[in-house]
Amino acid sequence: MTAGCNESLWRVETLLKIPDAIRFISAEPLIEAIDFSPYLWGIHWVITGCERAKKGGRRIMDLDWVRSIDSQCRATEPESRRRRSLKRRPTSGRF
Repeated sequence: MTAGCNESLWRVETLLKIPDAIRFISAEPLIEAIDFSPYLWGIHWVITGCERAKKGGRRIMDLDWVRSIDSQCRATEPESRRRRSLKRRPTSGRF
């Protein structure tokens, strides 16, 4: 299930109502800071990643947003996974 912005958190609520062995959130593209902590009790994985688009056309993803989600996951059960779409590491802390 995709939830890369706060307006899409309703999808997480819907996902938690579905009985399934594995539930995961794909926060791709992650376009703003999100607090998933109220929903992580029933989530197994959270995947974060930046938008893949032509240079100049992609929205910025701040690494602090990813770090925050990673911390939220470490405080509960889900595994946090990160994807990078860039060949080199950013020097500014932003993708």
